[in-house]
Amino acid sequence: MTPLTIHDLLMESADKRAQEFPPTTQMLANADNLLKQINALQEIMNIQFSVSSGYRPGPYNKAARGAANSPHLTCEAIDLHDEHGIIKYKLQSNQIYLITYKLYMETPSNTPTWCHLQTRPTHSRIFIP
Repeated sequence: MTPLTIHDLLMESADKRAQEFPPTTQMLANADNLLKQINALQEIMNIQFSVSSGYRPGPYNKAARGAANSPHLTCEAIDLHDEHGIIKYKLQSNQIYLITYKLYMETPSNTPTWCHLQTRPTHSRIFIP
């Protein structure tokens, strides 16, 4: 299983967003924490994760129709490709994974082809934004 890296989260090669809008020291700490949790989850689930969206500075977040206060803005969220809903199904069936790795998941009905996970606490482990 190949762990995700800060490069995957910042997606520097794809569009240079991290060069155009450099993350702060706090954002990099957020990213490090998020990746530790996501990589541990990937290992326990035995599924290779692939990032569809990570760090989204203001203009990128707006273009993606992200929430004004999206945790993607602060490197506290990641969207993983999940076309067939395997990740979401496993997490719904085993919510202990979300608790163990201090993660919160957006409700699957809102994320048809991806799985949104974040470390920023919200009102429930599986939430409607």
